[in-house]
Amino acid sequence: MFVTIVALLAVALMPVDMALAQQANPGRTLPDTVERGETFTVVVSFTAPVDNFNSIGITDLAPAGWNVTVDTTWCTPNAYAVEARGNKPEILWSGPFSNGTSFTALYKVTVPVTATPGVNTFPYNDCSEGWLEYYLGEEGPFLENITGDSQVELPAANPDRVLPDSVQGGKTFDVTVTFTAPVDNFNAVGLTDIAPAGWDVTVDKTWCTPNADAVEATDNKAEIAWHGEPEVGFDKDTSFSALYRVTVPDDASAGIHTFDGFLEYYLASEGPYREDITGDSEVEVTVSATPLISCSPKSLSFSATQGGSNPADQTLEIWNAGGGTLSWSVTDGAAWLSENPTGGSSTGEHDTVAVSVDITGMSTGDYSAKITITAGGASNSPQKVPVSLHIGSPAPKISFSPESLSFTAVEGGSNPANETLEIWNSGVETLHWTLSDDAAGWLSESPTSGSSMSERDTVVLSVDTTGMSTGNYSANITITADGASNSPQVVVVGLYIASASPPSPPPPSSVQPWLNRYWWTIVAGIGAVVLLVYLLRRRRGA
Repeated sequence: MFVTIVALLAVALMPVDMALAQQANPGRTLPDTVERGETFTVVVSFTAPVDNFNSIGITDLAPAGWNVTVDTTWCTPNAYAVEARGNKPEILWSGPFSNGTSFTALYKVTVPVTATPGVNTFPYNDCSEGWLEYYLGEEGPFLENITGDSQVELPAANPDRVLPDSVQGGKTFDVTVTFTAPVDNFNAVGLTDIAPAGWDVTVDKTWCTPNADAVEATDNKAEIAWHGEPEVGFDKDTSFSALYRVTVPDDASAGIHTFDGFLEYYLASEGPYREDITGDSEVEVTVSATPLISCSPKSLSFSATQGGSNPADQTLEIWNAGGGTLSWSVTDGAAWLSENPTGGSSTGEHDTVAVSVDITGMSTGDYSAKITITAGGASNSPQKVPVSLHIGSPAPKISFSPESLSFTAVEGGSNPANETLEIWNSGVETLHWTLSDDAAGWLSESPTSGSSMSERDTVVLSVDTTGMSTGNYSANITITADGASNSPQVVVVGLYIASASPPSPPPPSSVQPWLNRYWWTIVAGIGAVVLLVYLLRRRRGA
């Protein structure tokens, strides 16, 4: 039935240079908005431009995933043939028709429940998508794109972000995202918005309207959720306002910084649907005209062992992230902490401060202090840098030799000779060690525990190959010691069991064993015969 349409479509993809004084002017009519799951009507109208208007074909294209249906009787005049292929309707009139004949091509479109919210398009701006083609007498085919309505809107929440135009480093400001429930049973609503990298966000349920059910702030990401009543959700047109706060780092670079986020939700049980947040997406960071303290890192941590050496120095960088000159100084309230230098000035360059710790005479435990950075005239003075110090107890350390051992035996033979493993303490205090292995009974150690100040303890390792077949075996001996700085340690043990005897040689022939067994008898018999012949010849000669 559609041989003619297919032929027309093939020709329609070729350039058509013929110009018409008059055209059919196909125009599409769509509803402004539709609902998910709704079936609506699309009408394409046109008029015969001259007499002998024939072999007329309409091909249109609904949004991807939307299904179309079509019937010859829905069209005026009744169509000669129709076909619906997914989201593409095809309608054919044979003709000829006289000049001025009015045509309406009607088809129906069903919106899937999973359709994307917002504006959806019926394309017509390309000759391969949405067109009318026809002949005038025997001339043609002539092609005209379908004009008129090309968009239909599905209700959307339309999340919109509001940002300040500009901010300064070190300042905190509010971000607001508003949206509206597009239909009833709007539920399981989640907003995710991401501030520029390195900026910190805070969020609270009570800052939102309606109050949020759950919130979370992770670094520069704010997440806000509303659940709605079970099986009900929120009513259509319910207004939402999500508010969170952003703190700009002191050292944020001047210029434009970008936000990016999205809204996800369900409509009844369908979804999730996702909409990108629109509205403001950029905020400009401006440099303060006054000095601004900036430093890195924001905290310092040291670790040492009681009675041991001091931990290595660390560095603190201080610089001016604002205008003018930053004249800074540092102080701390800890006798074990010192800084060098303790003051300086910066117009933007980074000044380096060496931070040192002296643990002489200090006990085990955790200590804390704060380095305070002050600068006259700085808008954010003072700034504090937390410093932590952990002093651990002197600890023993497991040492052993050798790092691995191997045994060799013969299947069914005697067990291999014992080997020895030495264990000692290369740390401080006393090392209380124990041994275990994962061998399936063929490996044993004696002793399996001991103590060492620094002396070497000898452990005898034995292997029992009883019932074991040829092959390679391996096991791990684990050395553990409570309080040791490097517990546990592992010793790898290998065992090779060789075959009991070499392969048997080929069996000898049946004659060979008989010859081996009666060799001397045969030789003696031959000797006796020779002697008898000799004696007989002598007797005849006599």
